Amino acid sequence: MKILSVLTLSLLSSVAMSSEYFVEARTGVSDEYSKKVQNSVSGKLEGDFKGTNFGLRAGKYIDKHSIHLEYNPSQEVEVKSANEAADVESIFLGYRYNFDNGIYTGAQVGKQSFELKKGPNGVTFPDNPKASGITYGVNVGYKYKFTDIYYVGADFSYNFGSYKDEGPSSTSVTSIEIESSQQLNLVIGIAF
Repeated sequence: MKILSVLTLSLLSSVAMSSEYFVEARTGVSDEYSKKVQNSVSGKLEGDFKGTNFGLRAGKYIDKHSIHLEYNPSQEVEVKSANEAADVESIFLGYRYNFDNGIYTGAQVGKQSFELKKGPNGVTFPDNPKASGITYGVNVGYKYKFTDIYYVGADFSYNFGSYKDEGPSSTSVTSIEIESSQQLNLVIGIAF
């Protein structure tokens, strides 16, 4: 986590031609986490946790390139049909190449955490199973500048770097793994 912060601050403070800073607020139309749990009683349990979450990004444009730091505070995702719920949190360092027509594409690396609060059928745990780790992925999006400062957009990011942790000894969960995650976002931004 400290390495990502130091790297981002050093990149954001670099001097370059044609550069400006930006801040974006993202609203997740759909945030999804693919979870796999190994349970000593029930065997393997899989499910896609979904939510409509939010986050903040801050970064710097350097000509056609941009770098940013994205923070997504602790928020709830769920599998409604199974009455399962989890808290997720993440921080990412991202890169984008910005085309002249408003389209951008890039990649990100970051740390995610996933804490299972309710298992299938709403079962609770004495100690919540947790998984956290480094993940990475790709993104694509479009932004429309309606002034030199303000813009709106939409983007999609897919993280395919998985992470896994052992379950607490006080539960029947022997391991919990997040295989992938994705976000479909609406974005409001300001460049300065």
